[in-house]
Amino acid sequence: MITREHCAALDAADTLAHCRARFDLPADTIYLDGNSLGAMPSNVPARIEQALKQEWAHGLIRSWNDADWYPAPQRTGNKIAKLIGAGQDEVIVADSTSVNLFKVLVAATRMRPGRNVILAERTNFPTDVYIASSVAEMTGCELRCVDPDEIVATIDDSVAIVSLTQVNYKTGKRYDMEAVTRQAHEGRRADRVGPVPFGGRDAGRSEPLRRRFRGGLRLQVSERRPRRAGIRVRRVAPYRSDASAADRLARPFEAV
Repeated sequence: MITREHCAALDAADTLAHCRARFDLPADTIYLDGNSLGAMPSNVPARIEQALKQEWAHGLIRSWNDADWYPAPQRTGNKIAKLIGAGQDEVIVADSTSVNLFKVLVAATRMRPGRNVILAERTNFPTDVYIASSVAEMTGCELRCVDPDEIVATIDDSVAIVSLTQVNYKTGKRYDMEAVTRQAHEGRRADRVGPVPFGGRDAGRSEPLRRRFRGGLRLQVSERRPRRAGIRVRRVAPYRSDASAADRLARPFEAV
């Protein structure tokens, strides 16, 4: 039987216990809702004040370069990459989760013009299903929603993309993403989209089994509700039309 004393002993031995001091939390609160809204780091107010009163108020548009705003999505993505087993330059912070999902679904359906089915889980988070439904209507595809246990068996030659959340937000069921990916990539060659599982690169998955598109979150990986989200894609060589244009784009507000 788990007792309060046992829990207190575990807390006392927790090597991460000191990290609580990094957040501005009420002393009598045990906060477990970080998947929806993370606790505020103690240094955030001062950093926001610096961004508002110095970088924005006085730096103005120059701060895109001088305050390093411009590469912030890549810089932040590289920090997240260390937490989720991804490589450098494989994660970028962008838009909201819903906007990212929309963009990925549209891109994936256009990549597979011979296929017209978006396969999704019937009990997935409602917003994800609404977006998939809109993409299907916009692209002339069919949205096919099935029960969780039917996903792998339903992947066939008509499926353009499989859209899943690794852990069901209601039941906690966790998909065997390697099995789903193998069926999609090796068996039927559909693309798939979903969150990044912990230990992605370190879990021993070979390159052919790595997901074509991956969406994850700043505050959590298994579910996708925070406002800010990230997308993980395979690293590719950057497009460069010519060196001079690329150099100009590196510091877009230099002339201001």
